[in-house]
Amino acid sequence: PIRLYGNRLDYDPARPDEGVFLVDAGSAETRVELVAINSPKQVLFIMPTDAAGPYLVRVRRRHLRPAGPLLEGRLSEPIAPA
Repeated sequence: PIRLYGNRLDYDPARPDEGVFLVDAGSAETRVELVAINSPKQVLFIMPTDAAGPYLVRVRRRHLRPAGPLLEGRLSEPIAPA
């Protein structure tokens, strides 16, 4: 599992443009579907089993829901599956 800590990390899982996204070297994005914790201060997710990595991690959420602008937080270092 990957655990991220921060502020304003929670997102609406029903919206396809919000969530945790993995971005590979070719800029292809994969939305993470296995999320155990989705709270304002932390997100805990499991890497997809077919993930090769390394990946850049992006967390996207709306500000001033539901029609506010889409914001993106970025993890500064790439991650790779264990």
